[in-house]
Amino acid sequence: MIGDNKLNSIPLIALCALAVPAHGAPGDAASHIAVAGPWQVRVIPGAFHVGAAHVKIVAERTFDIAPPAMIQVADEHHAQLPVWKQGGAWNSGDHLIKLNAHECTRADLLVPESVVVKTASGAGPALKLGVDYRLEPQWASVGRLEGGALAAGQPVWIDYTYSPSRIDSIVVDMAGKASLMSGAAEVISPQPPEPPAGCVTVANIWVPGRTAALTADNLYPIVEPKYPEKISTHPVAERLLPKTWAKLTSGQPVTILTWGDSVSAGGMASDPAHFYQNRFAAMLQAKFPKSAITMNTAAWGGRGSRNFVEAPSGSEHNFQEKVVDPHPDLVTMEFVNDAGMDAAAIEKNYSAFNDIFTKNGIEWIIIIPHYVARVWMKSPTDRIESDTRPFIANLREFAARHNIATADWSLRWGHLVKEGIPYETLLLNAINHPDNRGHQMLADSLLEVFGGPER
Repeated sequence: MIGDNKLNSIPLIALCALAVPAHGAPGDAASHIAVAGPWQVRVIPGAFHVGAAHVKIVAERTFDIAPPAMIQVADEHHAQLPVWKQGGAWNSGDHLIKLNAHECTRADLLVPESVVVKTASGAGPALKLGVDYRLEPQWASVGRLEGGALAAGQPVWIDYTYSPSRIDSIVVDMAGKASLMSGAAEVISPQPPEPPAGCVTVANIWVPGRTAALTADNLYPIVEPKYPEKISTHPVAERLLPKTWAKLTSGQPVTILTWGDSVSAGGMASDPAHFYQNRFAAMLQAKFPKSAITMNTAAWGGRGSRNFVEAPSGSEHNFQEKVVDPHPDLVTMEFVNDAGMDAAAIEKNYSAFNDIFTKNGIEWIIIIPHYVARVWMKSPTDRIESDTRPFIANLREFAARHNIATADWSLRWGHLVKEGIPYETLLLNAINHPDNRGHQMLADSLLEVFGGPER
């Protein structure tokens, strides 16, 4: 839907061909978009850049932005409620169905005070919060309390209200007129609306569910629509992965082992072809067509690197047998689940891995992990351009100190702000599992080590 405070539901027609070339010295979109009220955004006329595109807005416009919808659910049937799991957060109890987000629930979209748990549909008797059941208000899960009125295996019906999220866009047509396009409301992974052919999207407006009013943090002016890929004739691999590099450039076969956690096991990619390691292998093969590339995976969901070391011999995830003994030429190491390690733990554990890999003639790349749910990033906003987690800084410092190659996936997640994309919309389980776009970003980060980009 396209509209503004005066005109609504009027489509931009095919005349949206090219943005008007700018004259003078344009700035960027950030200087032309501003919050004008609790639910208003003002677009200021002038010339600016959106990446390589030159845009000119000829007249000031103020758009009314719709607040996030409030959707009421009545009589949602649950065959039974599990016993409340204290401290379980997103898995404390049974998930409210409309807030499911692939494995868990989407945080912060439930209106907690709206929840009513009943033993019959309609106007059935309501159970007592804190006596018969508990509610995890942020993660929208419900569990029964032992000793309450709700028996094991007893069905319940739940009423509640939730608020999905949305991304709206401001687009500019060939005449320099700005218009508002409304995105579809979704619990997970809302997408910005597709602009009409030839028009330029200059900014996205992030409207998370339950937002009380717009602030500057909701504005995503598009400054750099694509990550600036680094192309190098003397890439990092030539210096830090000499054996693998020599094999690739001389046309010898290369075996790569992907070692990691649930992200490496697939982590919400739509199919194996979109797993980051398979995208990376395909792109690396295209870049070095004479070298037969074999990609294998040793991944363990919900675990960190130390769990592999502690797994007993003969088990499915023993480090020596599954990672070292196959003698790959190259190991790529991805463990967002190691994020609890401090600098001393990284030095101790990762140095041990480095010694083992060196002893066995195995080269490795440390993947600098991606962004996770905002509550774990400890940020009040999705606008996180620079990763401030201590683990990330410590991991980068360790790799630099020991001359170990890195694929810095985190940098690409920070760049999403400039692309106009709230990073959490790439997390399909609302916590840490990226969608196809996130997997492609990691594949691109790995290929950068080898000089990228090849698609």
